Amino acid sequence: MIRTRPKSSISSLNINEDKLRKLQKEFLRGQNRIRISSKKVSKSERQSPVTSNSTNQLPKPYEVLQNYLKKRNTENQEFSPCHEANTSRKGFISTPKLHTKPAHRRVFSDHFPVSPNIPTKLEEAEKPSFFLDFSQKIPPKVEVRKNSYFDLNLTPRKKSPLNTSKHNSINLSSSELQNEEENREKLLQYISSYYKKHLEEPTSSLEFYQVGEMIGKGSFGRVMLGVHRLTGHKVALKAIEKIHMKNEDSRRKVLHEVLILKKVRHSRVNRILEVFESSKFFYIVMEYAGGGDLLHFVKRKGKILEGEAKRIFRQILEGAIAIHSHGIIHRDFKLDNILIDSDYSSVKICDFGVSRSFKRGDMIYEQCGTPAYLAPEMIIGRGYEGPSVDIWSLGVLLYAMLCGTVPFKAKNLNDLHKMILLGKYAIPEYMSDEAKDLISLFLNPIPQYRISLKDALEHRWFFTEDTEPEAPRPRFSDLQTDRDLEKIDDSIVSQVAKFGYPKSYIINSLKNGDLTHSTASYYILQDHALKLQALNPCV
Repeated sequence: MIRTRPKSSISSLNINEDKLRKLQKEFLRGQNRIRISSKKVSKSERQSPVTSNSTNQLPKPYEVLQNYLKKRNTENQEFSPCHEANTSRKGFISTPKLHTKPAHRRVFSDHFPVSPNIPTKLEEAEKPSFFLDFSQKIPPKVEVRKNSYFDLNLTPRKKSPLNTSKHNSINLSSSELQNEEENREKLLQYISSYYKKHLEEPTSSLEFYQVGEMIGKGSFGRVMLGVHRLTGHKVALKAIEKIHMKNEDSRRKVLHEVLILKKVRHSRVNRILEVFESSKFFYIVMEYAGGGDLLHFVKRKGKILEGEAKRIFRQILEGAIAIHSHGIIHRDFKLDNILIDSDYSSVKICDFGVSRSFKRGDMIYEQCGTPAYLAPEMIIGRGYEGPSVDIWSLGVLLYAMLCGTVPFKAKNLNDLHKMILLGKYAIPEYMSDEAKDLISLFLNPIPQYRISLKDALEHRWFFTEDTEPEAPRPRFSDLQTDRDLEKIDDSIVSQVAKFGYPKSYIINSLKNGDLTHSTASYYILQDHALKLQALNPCV
């Protein structure tokens, strides 16, 4: 039975609402003073508020809020898991439903999401003039041409779907391999003849790929293993049912993620290769990471030793810096959204479903992400300035890598919010002093005092020698850089030209940032070449 929060919840708990609002305003004034007096905090002024034997040293406004929350915790008063849905009472906002594991589920609440620990009434003058960017501006449409492969007849397979092994490989019999080679030749002839006739390449379809087993599932569709027929390399095919894209909001969300992935081109970000559609599905072709996600990697190991964690976390920071440099915040950094290559040479950031653009100085009023990774300012619901929430989430992610669990845990969403606002977490004895210091700089409850991502890369933790007696051999390489992706490789262009695309057309498509099958072929071959370089640096 689902319990709902009664309409008179604040009064029924005997809480002095005026006092709580007064405390919150004092807290907000303290934040404003910090923002005005210290727009930029130097390294020498930053302090590590957390040590293994002491609690956080916070500014006075935050201490007042902490003490009041502590007092309320001792009263053993219960909060219901959810607010009353769609309440008509003025000033009250419904919060996300409580799941059985609140710390690991993504939520996207109302435009003014708040914790039950904070007053929910908002003055009319305090409400912003807008809620979401989407209500003001609709992202430009991603042009998806209608299918033009009506005259491409490939030999169908007898069995469908394809047989796949436990290791995500597509197994074909000898006769099927022969049919596949014939299909590839037909595809090459089709691309060449189509370009000569129309002076443009044909729109992609599923005929351009071998489709294997399902490797993931979401609310809108599923992700399948695929093989790019021209190159023979694996890809991930995200199939979104068009029946779920009937309303404008759902279409905007899908196209919004495509536009962001198209904008962010970096070796630490999972690349989008191309998009196309059929009568029932909208397809997004992505890079394939055969090593799974970081969550399962940590579960297998229990925790990651600091030597290996340094190489992984450095790559994550590089990707996060690149994302922020494009004016985008991810808002859902967590172990699940970090993919690992099959050869464990690199990691890639994925899932931009709740990401958005930002401008320095603008306040954002949305709450989204995964509860255990939410920053305090996002829970309070009075606005945040973009990158700070990602920095906090990355601190939680680093803690989870080194400890095998998140720093803030609770039985329900309300208690979890309290733990995050109080900023208390346990520090294991085996963690190095440098790691403790870096985590404390990430998990500073005051956004302006958190370490920047560029300063984090220069932290002494990354430059201390590994002391673990059984440290694994170095795997996660740092050879692959963003510069490798920006440079157009003539040798790879020549390989793609063999598929029937003129060199000049390929180069122009790459410079224009087009999402076509020719550019997808180029990036697949480029990624393969960079992996070989990372594994054999002397070659």
